[in-house]
Amino acid sequence: MPKHLNLSFIYSDVAIPRERLNTTAVFCNKIANRESSMETWKSVKDNDNYQVSNYGRVRNVIRSSRILTPSNNGNGYLRVDLYRDGTRQKHFVHRLVAKAFLPNAKELPEVNHIDHTRSNNLLENLEWVTSSENNYKKYSHKRNNTTQ
Repeated sequence: MPKHLNLSFIYSDVAIPRERLNTTAVFCNKIANRESSMETWKSVKDNDNYQVSNYGRVRNVIRSSRILTPSNNGNGYLRVDLYRDGTRQKHFVHRLVAKAFLPNAKELPEVNHIDHTRSNNLLENLEWVTSSENNYKKYSHKRNNTTQ
């Protein structure tokens, strides 16, 4: 397997659709070649058993800092199951990263992936937006890609 397609160092069990391989390889290279910043961990809001990083990874601090393997929700978004008081709660990774690292003074309701890659949960790729901004960005990106 070519080195740029070996994604096991991030998430071992996440299936990546063929059309996303090039984008995902670029995303993984950004993480692998990162020299200017360190991975920073913060506690997940409302659940101190877990931490989330600016690289979009989630770990369980109770179980020796084990990195959780996210699942694809069927639409390209990665989510993890977090347990609190014996109850499972499903959380989207991009929302965990945004809540932990991005200030949201205007209390905007949605998180946008700037590069439109739903599996790219790097902090630098996320921003808080309104619902109408998120829809506009989504459809303008689709429109621009179909006209090229």
